[in-house]
Amino acid sequence: MDTTHKVVICGAGSGAHVLAGLSSQRKNIETNILIIYKDKAEEWNKTSEYNPLKITVHDHKGDKKDVVCNKINVCKDPGLVIPGCDVIILTVPAYAHGVYLEAIKDYLPEGVTIIGLPGQPGFEFAVKQTLGKNAARKYTIASFESLPWACRVQEFGRHVNILGTKDNMTGAVSNCNSKGVDILQVMIGKYPKLKIKGDLLAMSLMSINSTLHPCIMFAKWNKWDECPLEEPPLFYQGIDKNAIRLLTDVSNEILGAAKTIQRMVKGVDVSSQVVHMYSWYLTSYPTCIEDPDTFLRAVATNRAYKGLIHPVVKTDDGGYVPDFDSRYLTEDIPYGLAPIKGICEIAGISTPNIDRVLAWKPPKRQYGRRLYYDYF
Repeated sequence: MDTTHKVVICGAGSGAHVLAGLSSQRKNIETNILIIYKDKAEEWNKTSEYNPLKITVHDHKGDKKDVVCNKINVCKDPGLVIPGCDVIILTVPAYAHGVYLEAIKDYLPEGVTIIGLPGQPGFEFAVKQTLGKNAARKYTIASFESLPWACRVQEFGRHVNILGTKDNMTGAVSNCNSKGVDILQVMIGKYPKLKIKGDLLAMSLMSINSTLHPCIMFAKWNKWDECPLEEPPLFYQGIDKNAIRLLTDVSNEILGAAKTIQRMVKGVDVSSQVVHMYSWYLTSYPTCIEDPDTFLRAVATNRAYKGLIHPVVKTDDGGYVPDFDSRYLTEDIPYGLAPIKGICEIAGISTPNIDRVLAWKPPKRQYGRRLYYDYF
């Protein structure tokens, strides 16, 4: 790739840290970050002025190495970074998609690729709603099923951990122009290998976080007695048979919707992208999973998830209770599982298991200090 490409990464969470850091290492990529949230852009610049961003990469063997990134342009003003860009990547919670799209819409160059990483269900509709009904003709819209990595910020603007990297990741584009996705592949490196196929609607159904997070939260906490725990429970490694049973049933409902839509709408490729979540794990994390024999063991022995805990709040007396205001519910239900339910409903698919999760009303009591958060 001889031409220099200008990219803008929207967001300041774990994914944005990793993507910007890796991109800064690539030849012929001009990396910019747009953070419109509060004064986070200024904070990032101050934090990294004398200590550039460092990425600690944990590989599939359990070894780790540090990557010191090149300087990254971090800005709050979209008018300074959006004009002339080739690719815009939204790595923010779905509830912030509209905020960023509204902020950048007056500066967008025609032909730019707008990527949801991940897109979450209905990403393309959010783009069209904000940028106008002609958005699909003026821009390329791309959406991916998840982030390329399991990652967590250790120190804002200075240090981020890659706990695991997927081997493969699937996405879709609104037209045949894959130039922006090719640039994204250069940014992230060799892995995961990005695969583009099928229709954007499939990305809405195949939104992993939208099913995984709410179902695990429901299985763990729907019968909670509201007594604090002594330690924060492990999120993935602590998964049990009830959660796996629920995830299996929800996956089957989504698969049913995909197959029905495939029969209903000629020429729309949906079912080839929508697979059972167990199959998705085996394809995405083949080198990270220690025991792939069952769905439960595939999740529980995935090294990319090592040590990750449930979103919790620390009580005044030192206990731990679930944080029901975390993005695992506040994003992944209204911007995830609920739209999936709507698609299933349009397809005429009954979804009793999805309905159970959507009907759940967690306690509203909050305690102490949140220990899990993200930035946008």
